[in-house]
Amino acid sequence: MFERFGSIIVDNFNDTVKQQIIDALNATNQPVFDAEEFMEAYGHDFNDMFLNYCRFGKRESPCSVTDFHPFLTANGRCFTFNSGEEDSRIRISKRAGSFGGLSVMLDVQAQENTVSEFSRGLRVIVHEQGTFVDIEDGFNVIPGSHTLVRIFAKKVRGLLKQD
Repeated sequence: MFERFGSIIVDNFNDTVKQQIIDALNATNQPVFDAEEFMEAYGHDFNDMFLNYCRFGKRESPCSVTDFHPFLTANGRCFTFNSGEEDSRIRISKRAGSFGGLSVMLDVQAQENTVSEFSRGLRVIVHEQGTFVDIEDGFNVIPGSHTLVRIFAKKVRGLLKQD
């Protein structure tokens, strides 16, 4: 445990206090820092990011903050639209393009972001419900921009090898 967090915690103490802190950290196998609890308390609150404009599909049915499910990744807090989690309504579109999908306006809260790989803006990743989210997939949206993306599903079937 000390290897991961100790040097940050003990740098400003004298040697005796440093050793006491190191001993206490090494004596437990319980996490000293709960990342999920921290992000829940201090991470982005989607209610504050949501600017009350959200539409989905050809008929532009309204959506709201309850349609976005938060979860924690190694890169921070993410919000998934149309996850199906917690009995939320699953939305379906049969039309590709910006008029067939999600249209939402968000405040990226750029003043609250720290310097990181995606230091300002949002990362958009399109995936099926219940699948692993790979941060390498997707694209970035910078603050103050309007982004239109057209996607469509492609089904690939392999042929069975015949003997």
